[in-house]
Amino acid sequence: MEADASLQFTVGMVEHFLAGSSPPPGFRQDLLDGPVPGLIMEALVARKSVFDRVGLFDTSFAVAEDTDWFARAKDAGVTMKVLPDILVRKRVHENNSSLNTANINHLLLRALRSSIDRKAQKTHQGPENDG
Repeated sequence: MEADASLQFTVGMVEHFLAGSSPPPGFRQDLLDGPVPGLIMEALVARKSVFDRVGLFDTSFAVAEDTDWFARAKDAGVTMKVLPDILVRKRVHENNSSLNTANINHLLLRALRSSIDRKAQKTHQGPENDG
């Protein structure tokens, strides 16, 4: 980020591993196949200014606040880069909050719906006048 002033945030790769003998219900087993881009708070390094543009994490989400924030950053066109290094090793077990929150699907759908609404609003405003 020091070498590229336009880069607003980076994430590293995340490696998921099982703490038990089998993945808990609701866990995407393909995440165990190898490292994936870490669109989670634990893998994020961001300039302070990106939060002025995107906003803070929405604490009304019990889980999925990172999903909402990364969607807002993408919708805002914030420049980011995925680093190739594994920065987070995430233990998968039956008590993961993202798997045990009763309304996780509702929260993920809420984040997705907000992203769709932002894009629709941008489309209705039309292209910006460059001068």
